[in-house]
Amino acid sequence: MTTFAVGMLALDAVLLLLAGIWLGRPWLFVPAGFCVLAAAGTVMLWRRYRRRVRDLAGLIEARRNEARREAEAIRDILHSHNFHN
Repeated sequence: MTTFAVGMLALDAVLLLLAGIWLGRPWLFVPAGFCVLAAAGTVMLWRRYRRRVRDLAGLIEARRNEARREAEAIRDILHSHNFHN
């Protein structure tokens, strides 16, 4: 979806630039510039989002491993006191 959005913004920018050149309307360069900025901003925010998701996945995995170690420690204690089922 993000790729589609960036592609559409880039296409809009190109078409607005071409219309400004061919029709002699330089004011069309302004919305074309906004489209370029929006496309660049979308890419930067998408990369930031992906980095945060990757960091969170690592944090979740670390917490799972910690919980697994705690469960094994509790299981070992229960087995050592003959409380196992």
